Amino acid sequence: MPELDHPERFLPEVQEWWETWRHSPQSEQFLPTDVQRLKTLTLLVQRIYEMEGADLRAYAELRQQESLLGGTVLDRQRLRMRMKSGSDSAGDDVLDELIG
Repeated sequence: MPELDHPERFLPEVQEWWETWRHSPQSEQFLPTDVQRLKTLTLLVQRIYEMEGADLRAYAELRQQESLLGGTVLDRQRLRMRMKSGSDSAGDDVLDELIG
């Protein structure tokens, strides 16, 4: 996954969000369309951090989009994603054993 284009345009929190996704184990499986989705989401993440007060629709959209990319252990299970052994997502293997 590439570095964030023009990181100086974004808040530090947005840069951290991008780097988290960029270095996530699931990013190894991302296609160019997934990367493009994340690039688009950077604008939404920026908006969330800039706004004063809660915009529940923005949070809901971000949660949904991250879910589609395998953002949580349960999302990865639902998507049948497999992480490499030794990745930071060791909890996925534990969940596999619990679910069967």
